[in-house]
Amino acid sequence: MFNGTLPQEELTANVSAGPNLLPGCLVAPGVYVAVHRNSAHTLPHEILITTHTILPECNKCRGVRFSFKCVLPEKIEECDFFGLESTVLIARMRSEAEAMRHWAARSRSFLEESELFLAKLSKTAISEGCIASR
Repeated sequence: MFNGTLPQEELTANVSAGPNLLPGCLVAPGVYVAVHRNSAHTLPHEILITTHTILPECNKCRGVRFSFKCVLPEKIEECDFFGLESTVLIARMRSEAEAMRHWAARSRSFLEESELFLAKLSKTAISEGCIASR
């Protein structure tokens, strides 16, 4: 029964397979180079795989091979050397504050439009005798 994880040796076996990883191989996250059989179709190019993935077939040439280039680098937010927690938090707070300013401006505009609408509606209702004037 498959529990969603594979032994590390099974995942690294494909990585060490060299430049001939075929579509259908399960590979670990990393940077891979895709080489297509028909070089007129496209030049070799790098692809980023962020989760364990089954390598796909090319939609155009059906003749692609993959090779492992390197593992994914560590995200700067997760690197212990840089203490970015406060910087990231400040950036998020600024973004949230900007969103709140935007919504506050829209709310003020909506309130002003509502007041004008209600005043016009009240004036119309009074002029047509629907309600008594104050």
